[in-house]
Amino acid sequence: MNGRMLWDWWIAQLADWVPDGLRRRWSAGNGVVVVTIGGGQPVAHALVGGRRYELGELQLGSPRRPLAPLGAARAGLPQRPTDLALHLLPGAFLRRDLDLPLAAEESLREAVELQIDRLTPFSADDVVFQCGVRDRDPVAKRLGVWLVAAPARGIREVLQWMGESPDLAPRPLRVPPAATEPCVFSYALSRERRAGLGWTLAVVNLALLVAVAVAHRQRGDAELALLEGAVAEVRRDAGEAAELAERVDQMRSAARTVHERRTTRPPLVEVLEDLSARLPDDTYLQRFEVRQNEVRLFGLSATASNLIRQLEESPLLEDVRFEASVTRDAVSGRERFSIVARLGSVAPADAAKGPGT
Repeated sequence: MNGRMLWDWWIAQLADWVPDGLRRRWSAGNGVVVVTIGGGQPVAHALVGGRRYELGELQLGSPRRPLAPLGAARAGLPQRPTDLALHLLPGAFLRRDLDLPLAAEESLREAVELQIDRLTPFSADDVVFQCGVRDRDPVAKRLGVWLVAAPARGIREVLQWMGESPDLAPRPLRVPPAATEPCVFSYALSRERRAGLGWTLAVVNLALLVAVAVAHRQRGDAELALLEGAVAEVRRDAGEAAELAERVDQMRSAARTVHERRTTRPPLVEVLEDLSARLPDDTYLQRFEVRQNEVRLFGLSATASNLIRQLEESPLLEDVRFEASVTRDAVSGRERFSIVARLGSVAPADAAKGPGT
C-alpha cells in the first residue's frame, strides 16, 4: 500500500464517522460529481453551490476515450468537488437476498464476500458491492441479508478519471434501493493538501492513524474468531443433517422390510383361522410357534398321519412335514405329533378364502 492509498483509506475511515445529515450539507456546499451509469455511456455532471454543470459523456472501455475535455470541464468548476455519486440505473446492478448464520452479523461484509461468486456471475475481485441486514430470526439463528453488486470495471474507470484509486471503497449504504430506483454508490474524494500544514497536525494524524490501525487489527481478529465460530456452527449443523438423513434412510429401510413382510406373508390371524378350519375335531393343539418364516404345531390327534395331507391343502402353508416321529401318549391314548411348515407367499385375499373354496 503506497502513501496515497493509505491517505485515501484514512480519509474514508474518518468520513464514515461523520453523520449523514452533516455530510449532505457539507457535500452541497463543497460540490459533488454525479455520474449516471446504465442505458448507454455514463453521463457526468457536477453540483456546486446549488448550480449544475454538465461534464459530458465518459466513453468507458474505449482505447481513445476523450477524457481530456472532461478533465478540463471538471477543472473549470468554481471549486474542487469533495464527493462522487455513482447513480447505477436499474439493470446496471444486481439485487440479491440470502440467509446467513446469526453469528455472521459481526463480520457481515466478509461473510457475504465469501459467497459473491455463488450469488453473482462475477468473482469478488470483479464487483463492487454493498450489503446489510434485512431481518433477524433468533429462534432459527438465521440472518436475512440484502446484497447489491455491480461490475467493478466501469466504476474503477470512473474513479481513475476522478484521479482516485480504483480500489477506493464507497461509503456504507444504509438501505437497499427499491426495484425501480437507482442504486447510489457514494465516495469521498481526496483533497489537495496545502503545504502549510503544521507538524503538530501531522503528529496528531499519525497518532490517530496508529490508534485506528491497532483498533482495526483487533476488530479483524475478533471478526475472524466470529467467522470461525460461524463456520464451526455450520459444520455442526451439516453433521447433524447428515446424521438425520442416515436415520431417515434407516427408518425407510425398516418400513420397507415391514411392508415386504406384510405383503409376502399371510397375517397370523388368517393362519390360525385356516388351521382351526382344517384340523379335525379329534386334534388338539398344545403349542403354536412362529419363527421367522416357519410355523411349528405341537399337539395330540387320533390319526396324526392324516394331518400332513390336510395341511398341505392350505394355500397359506408350504413344505409341510413331521419335525419328529409320531409317538403314542400314554395318558390320552392319542398320537403326539410335531409338524413344521413354511409360510407361503400368498395375497391376504387368497388366504381368507379358507378350505374347500
